[in-house]
Amino acid sequence: LGMAVGLVGVVGCRQLVRDSSKDGKKILVATTGMIADIARRLIGDEFQVVQLMGDGVDPHLYKPTRDDLVQLIRADVVLYN
Repeated sequence: LGMAVGLVGVVGCRQLVRDSSKDGKKILVATTGMIADIARRLIGDEFQVVQLMGDGVDPHLYKPTRDDLVQLIRADVVLYN
């Protein structure tokens, strides 16, 4: 629950830092590999999909880095579970 609340707070601040991907696509940030895989299959090339947690990372032990927070702020869409 704490991570979800933190993500909501960070995403709420996204207007402070506005940046698109280098190729002009919208940015979708997914927290886990499963969510990122589903997003890639459903949306195709419309978005650049960024996966925060690498393969094999336990989501219960995950600690976001500063780079992760920047990705969340720049995202147009965030998918998490």
